[in-house]
Amino acid sequence: SAAPGVEQVFCFENRGVEIGVTLAHPHGQIYAFPFTTPRTLKMIASADEHRARTGRNLFEDLVAAERAEPVRVVLAGEHWTAFVPFAPRWPYEVH
Repeated sequence: SAAPGVEQVFCFENRGVEIGVTLAHPHGQIYAFPFTTPRTLKMIASADEHRARTGRNLFEDLVAAERAEPVRVVLAGEHWTAFVPFAPRWPYEVH
């Protein structure tokens, strides 16, 4: 992300055939964008609005709410929580 012209870095696992690419095995990929993606801009705006309204961190509040009523929590440790979001986009989505 420190390279000139890079505004956002997106790391992900590509599952190959499931999304129509030629490599059949799962593999990691990294995209470096010269701009911030619209979805990321929307997430930043939501976090900024939440902080302005409440004085708190949106993501800390989200995790606290999931841990308080753990119906979507998949697994939790002392320093982390894995949960299915309220409206997942995919049947296997975990945050």
